[in-house]
Amino acid sequence: MKTKAPYLKLKVAIGIVGTLAIIGGVGFGLYYAVVKEELKTVVAKEQLLLSVQKTNQECPVMIDDETRLEGVMYHSEQHELEHRYTMVNMLADGYDAASVQEGVEEAIISNIKSDQSLAFAKANKVTFTY
Repeated sequence: MKTKAPYLKLKVAIGIVGTLAIIGGVGFGLYYAVVKEELKTVVAKEQLLLSVQKTNQECPVMIDDETRLEGVMYHSEQHELEHRYTMVNMLADGYDAASVQEGVEEAIISNIKSDQSLAFAKANKVTFTY
């Protein structure tokens, strides 16, 4: 009888150690996944900030005959790129705001879709505002 007790204690101890190892492994795996995703987000934000700085050094810049890009801002909390434009040949009281909004929106969406310099922002699910 006495010979079985140490064996049983050893078996229980191995079971406890094995269970703790599994729990620790799962915990570490979850921790690693969260840290990895957070690091990826930090790198994306830093890359976006560098892109904004580079773009703003070139601003203001004419996009076409009617539109000037004044600058870009990155709002990290909202993960949002804000582009500020000026319609250079329009007076504030001399246009139909709804039709201009529609035309400008179509042009900006088309530009966002085709502009390869925005590929990184699109891949990182950035919201674009103007």
